[in-house]
Amino acid sequence: MTTRPGRHTWGIALTIENIPPATMRKFVANPFITLPDDLRDLDGFNDGGIVLEVLDALCVRCRKSYEDVAFSPCLANEQNGKHLRGGMDNRAARLVPAPGQRADEVAARQQRELARRENAALIQASRLSGLS
Repeated sequence: MTTRPGRHTWGIALTIENIPPATMRKFVANPFITLPDDLRDLDGFNDGGIVLEVLDALCVRCRKSYEDVAFSPCLANEQNGKHLRGGMDNRAARLVPAPGQRADEVAARQQRELARRENAALIQASRLSGLS
């Protein structure tokens, strides 16, 4: 099927209840449904046809709802899928850590703090020597 730029290609989602297994296998094997021939096996089908509930109508190219883009051109070709991708267009600036917060600075500070500590025996000895 050829599509012209700027034109939507509409698709609909239907609900069909109580489909016989043989008919469902036929729909899965060939996803194209011929109206009304393929629907004759369904419950509720008569000479006047069958009533089906339409769940959603959307453009299969730009993936937008009918209500949102019915009167605007299809953006699928111009934007190359950009309207479907989320997030920012360009990379965010990298954050520079505050002074003293880099990993090597934190490790050096921790080593200095460990080096200044006295063990329990030296603390006890200094207390005893201060009493005499």
